[in-house]
Amino acid sequence: MLEKSTGVPDRQEFPLPAVPRQAVRRIPSDVMKNERTGRPGGAEAAAQEELRRIVADLQAIETRLRTVRGNLPLPPETATAEGNDEMDLATEIRSVIDCVLRDSLGPAIRDLRTAAAEPRSAEEPGGL
Repeated sequence: MLEKSTGVPDRQEFPLPAVPRQAVRRIPSDVMKNERTGRPGGAEAAAQEELRRIVADLQAIETRLRTVRGNLPLPPETATAEGNDEMDLATEIRSVIDCVLRDSLGPAIRDLRTAAAEPRSAEEPGGL
């Protein structure tokens, strides 16, 4: 049910799912950055690889959200012409999806992709 004050679904309706133990990969803590190349090794490389998989998952969710948005009916033109301040459900869902894509998911994908990229070494132009 949507809360009347905010228009946001009540959190009790959409509890966060438990993450299955097999979905959580352990990263060995006994490995360090390769001192010769300065590139991530061991734990850092494993973390970056996991981030790349997470980015792929988030991109799939982004595609699903865009599909849901695209399948919603367009708002009736009479609603906007009459100056009705209340949004119909499809418009409200479309608006929420747009906000999530723009404000949360897009920046998360961008930032995680950046963190998953290998850092430049001191020898590379613009490097450390």
